[in-house]
Amino acid sequence: MAGYDPRDSASIEAPLGNYLEALQQQVRGCASGVPRSPYFDRLQPDIEAAMAEALRVLEELTGSIRDMTLPAAGDFVPLLAESYACTSPT
Repeated sequence: MAGYDPRDSASIEAPLGNYLEALQQQVRGCASGVPRSPYFDRLQPDIEAAMAEALRVLEELTGSIRDMTLPAAGDFVPLLAESYACTSPT
């Protein structure tokens, strides 16, 4: 998703980057953190297999996948409130 959305209170008008050019850049050496819990705790087997394959490809491309832990939800109260907010079409 790119560009300004007047119905999104967090959206801003800003210049868009060149995404096609960015896709050509090397990602080797970039580290990717994966917060497995709670997101991976109760995956259906087919979803778990798809995620494992996606992470395998990502690790192959970057050279590094690191498990990480997110802070307790209490530290994210404002973020959680925003993530559940809904906007209505005008």
